[in-house]
Amino acid sequence: ILQLKQMPELKIIAEKNFEKDSVEAKQLIEKYKIERIPVVILQGQAKKSDVLSQNWPKIGTIEIDGTMVFRNVPPIYLETSTGKLRGETKAVFISVPDKNEVFDTGLFRQILQTAFGISPVEEETISYNSPEGKAISSKYNVEKVPTAIISGDLNAYTGFPEVWKQGGSI
Repeated sequence: ILQLKQMPELKIIAEKNFEKDSVEAKQLIEKYKIERIPVVILQGQAKKSDVLSQNWPKIGTIEIDGTMVFRNVPPIYLETSTGKLRGETKAVFISVPDKNEVFDTGLFRQILQTAFGISPVEEETISYNSPEGKAISSKYNVEKVPTAIISGDLNAYTGFPEVWKQGGSI
């Protein structure tokens, strides 16, 4: 919404927020066959914006009635068909002693967010030489540290398993 408000050729004159179980939300979910929540639905003359109309097909659909529906909702989202929250993940970072401060869990977080769109809802950093670190390293056949072990609903992230195999294992 903030990005839309910053577009000079677009003027948002009204905004409405609905809870998923409200009558209004249920009607919109059914009418536009919404599969993921949260969702942004633009009604009115938004399609007259050339920039928006040209780029919208990359992120959503323009319906027969001219309504623009944002459909490529990134995780974490609610899947309307199942009622399940999709995309929740956990990260375990196995660290090494680092006199030069090269290892930084923030770097792993940044890679996960930038490359995959993943922001773990839970994370933990464990020393490689601690009993827990040794147990996890053994369990997952970790050969090099520092490393990250990501678990959870990773299939909600489009293409994640295929891309992850290029530098990691599943």
